Amino acid sequence: MSVLWQKILGKKEIFLGLFIVLSLFFPAFYSVFDVSYMSIYYAGFSWPYLMAGIYLALLFASRENRGKMGLFLWSYLALVFLYNLLSLYFNMKYLHWYWEQVNNTLAFLLFGAMVCYGPGKQKWEERQLRFLICCIMGSVLCGILFDFTGETGIYFINNRLQFAPFDNYESRNYWIYSHKSDYALMLLLFMAMFLRWKDAFTGRWRLVPWLGTGMIIAAMVQTHSWTGIVGMLLVLAGALLDRVDWKRFKRSYLWGLLAIGSASIAVLGKISEERDIFSLGSRLPIWKGALEVIKKYPEGWGMRFGDSLFYAGDTGWMVNNAHNVFLNTILRFSIPVGICFTILFVVIMVYTLVKARSFLASGMWAGVFLLMNMDYALQNNEMAMMLFLVYLVCVYQIDLNGE
Repeated sequence: MSVLWQKILGKKEIFLGLFIVLSLFFPAFYSVFDVSYMSIYYAGFSWPYLMAGIYLALLFASRENRGKMGLFLWSYLALVFLYNLLSLYFNMKYLHWYWEQVNNTLAFLLFGAMVCYGPGKQKWEERQLRFLICCIMGSVLCGILFDFTGETGIYFINNRLQFAPFDNYESRNYWIYSHKSDYALMLLLFMAMFLRWKDAFTGRWRLVPWLGTGMIIAAMVQTHSWTGIVGMLLVLAGALLDRVDWKRFKRSYLWGLLAIGSASIAVLGKISEERDIFSLGSRLPIWKGALEVIKKYPEGWGMRFGDSLFYAGDTGWMVNNAHNVFLNTILRFSIPVGICFTILFVVIMVYTLVKARSFLASGMWAGVFLLMNMDYALQNNEMAMMLFLVYLVCVYQIDLNGE
């Protein structure tokens, strides 16, 4: 039995691989609701999260040599513990929805484990990075092709397929994600991943990351998420700035600046045709209405979220969410839980930016926070993959082609 157990522990990275594959191709989950948008707000047991949970359990059981538990990790774990303490209290007294707490905790612990142990026995080798990048490319290609079916999105809920309702307002593509902004956020992270690890492909394969980047640009256009396109430009700008030799000016820098500037002006022009830029696409009145509801229900809406409506300021519109990840967390799960959740994200952002020290990481985070503040762009069942990609872009280091 001991030998078998050691073999299982030695193969624990298989579960990390299954987490990647399921997240990118088959993010099946269960929910107490059958309506597609409500079921996504209340994602319960998830197959990708099960694989992540098994991987974490085996990682901790293996007692491998880990990195130093420094100030960041201890502070981070203390915040995760506080998040659980507050979530448990408000769930028991008011909200009665525990799965968000469970899944978010798994996502936060996965990020912490990556920082402490790294994603593998000693290091994530080149072939494993290539495996992840190829899986991302495969998923993005499937998403591009899916758009031609005429459907908006596809969900794997409660052992059956559901399609997202068609939006008569505009053509959108959600692929396997809950909303166009969700898909746009993941595409933004995919692009950052490709640009960060483009050197993992050499020889005749060196064009693979650039092909993937082109596919991501095409997929981002299909989402019709203008915020996502702006975020994508921020990532590209960051990648270009990382290539600048600040001690020696080159004429090619002007061409890069001109290209990014022209694209930004064109995008802002298109946005202004469809959205009121001065109200941030009507977000300001929506946030104002959400804050009024939060003042009235500081303990959170709980299971009312998604069904209950509130006025978007003085516009006369009725909306069912705050169109902001952090405000929605406060609205759903209480002011203390929402604040703790927000602090955790800020801590992760600051830590990863310090570790990365790159314009690419800064552009990525600028795009991520732009999307998260303009829409409900990060659902519970995408949290783990999002933090995993952030780790790989900002924190993980490997000497490519080295010993």
